[in-house]
Amino acid sequence: TKGIHKDSALINDLTNYGLKNGIYSQNGKIPAASFHNLVVNLNISMSLDKLEEFVSEWMPFVSCLDRDATQQLVLAQCYFYSRKFDLVPHNLNVGKFDFNQKNILQGLLLSTAFINRKNNPDEWQRLYKASQSFIKNNETKMSSHLFKSYENFLRFLRDFSSNNFSSLDEYNPLLYRSFCQYVLEKE
Repeated sequence: TKGIHKDSALINDLTNYGLKNGIYSQNGKIPAASFHNLVVNLNISMSLDKLEEFVSEWMPFVSCLDRDATQQLVLAQCYFYSRKFDLVPHNLNVGKFDFNQKNILQGLLLSTAFINRKNNPDEWQRLYKASQSFIKNNETKMSSHLFKSYENFLRFLRDFSSNNFSSLDEYNPLLYRSFCQYVLEKE
């Protein structure tokens, strides 16, 4: 199991302990980036219902630019990682987000458009081009690793949708690798 702890109750208890005791806090608030990461990690050990409760409980303690928009984005992550793509809202780009959240937003919107590309090819193409522009315009704000991960993610989606794909190993580093693996298994 590659050293990954599978005891869901223990993972959830440790996370709640860390939150209640300020381990994840800075100046009494949970940084938005930390909260997003916690939710992604908890998708492994919590049901969607429990995740939604977790978000509601801890959202008031998150330091962010726009609480409502951040909560919608965090819930969209829950739906995305639970593979409930139809629940990811298409109008997530309203509200104020920090740069990390804009990265998350871009990835979620593009991924859900990719899943629906056969039913809505115009939306898929629009969001693909928007994502290309996003990473090009923000290259200097990203680490070289993040930029390359995004670039490879776009390349994977393009190659897969045009049947020009051979192996996931060609795309390293790769953003949303588990999503890409899901695509390979389902399509």
